[in-house]
Amino acid sequence: MNISELSSAICQRLNHINQKTPEENVIIEYGMTLSMLFIWGLSLTASQYVTIGIPALVCIFIIGIAAVLLWVPQSINIGYFTSEDIARKKVYSFLFLCCSLIVAVLFGSIRMLIVSPIILEILTLIPNHNSLERSGKNEETTC
Repeated sequence: MNISELSSAICQRLNHINQKTPEENVIIEYGMTLSMLFIWGLSLTASQYVTIGIPALVCIFIIGIAAVLLWVPQSINIGYFTSEDIARKKVYSFLFLCCSLIVAVLFGSIRMLIVSPIILEILTLIPNHNSLERSGKNEETTC
């Protein structure tokens, strides 16, 4: 399976959850393909210059778990999630991090390919959380 087929499969799955027009699906698929290429290229390049040891993996795992517990899920439509949906998302994210950690420990040759997207995802959670807090505070003070 190549990157285009993978992004197409993901888009089709997401389309079952949230219907989009064919034009929107093409745009989303194209964006996903570019994102995956960028992340995989970054990971492969980083693996040539950076070595991540087991202690660093554990630190990344702990930071990832803290981010999951504090800030997942983030969505514009968060009001539509039930507390069970939020708890399920946290459990799935935790299990994904655990599996990723195990694979990264066992297979050192693909460690950066696994760890780089996790680091990028953690970094995207933190600023979003801060901006959501600020926007919430601004709304409270203006009302």
